[in-house]
Amino acid sequence: MDGSLRIEELARLLREAEQRAKEKRQRARASEEQARLTTLDKYIAVCYTSVFSRFAIETDPKLTSRDSITNTRDKWCPKNLKPWADFLDQQKFIFGTLYDTFPTEIRVFENRKFLASLGNRISQRPIADEKTLEYFLHNSVEDPVRAIIQQLKQVEEVSRAFQIGDGVVFENHPHALSDVPEEVVDRETPLIPPRTPDHRRDLKQLRPDQICVYRSDNTLSFRRTMIYVSEYKPPH
Repeated sequence: MDGSLRIEELARLLREAEQRAKEKRQRARASEEQARLTTLDKYIAVCYTSVFSRFAIETDPKLTSRDSITNTRDKWCPKNLKPWADFLDQQKFIFGTLYDTFPTEIRVFENRKFLASLGNRISQRPIADEKTLEYFLHNSVEDPVRAIIQQLKQVEEVSRAFQIGDGVVFENHPHALSDVPEEVVDRETPLIPPRTPDHRRDLKQLRPDQICVYRSDNTLSFRRTMIYVSEYKPPH
């Protein structure tokens, strides 16, 4: 009888030891997976779930900016809006081309652990003004886009298919927006002179919440092509 109890106790201890070893291996694998570089698909998914989805808005009016209404002078204004009927077809075509040319199984993007930590930092700064929105977009949109394009341009077939050039550049410094690129000057200069001369704008004084997105055309020069211009506007 005592021998039987000892055998049962030994078996129980062995089972518990095996369970602890199994759990330890699982934790090690999970930790290793968190530290592994990610594939393109996984990077996009984790950027959304761990970073972009941590978007938070400051709800206390006392802590938000009190800027005036946006000045729409000389800005493009759509006269009508209509559904983008073939959006899904175009999206499928673009991603089909990407998956046909880029080795999507390679792990070259930032790991989950880093992105989770970044998301935690972002969540600590609710959007209250243009500066906090700028911080959020830098980390959740611009940096990931740059990281992806940086890898895509390394594959000649991908770079050629999407005309990537030397990558993308995000600029939001007033001097960078107005010093050289003719596209910005052309877009910002009114076709019809303003009626009140005192309201002429100095192109050297573009607002710092404006941003230009360029395609860099040459690593050895400052040649670049403007893709679009946008502004930071907080959601309140």
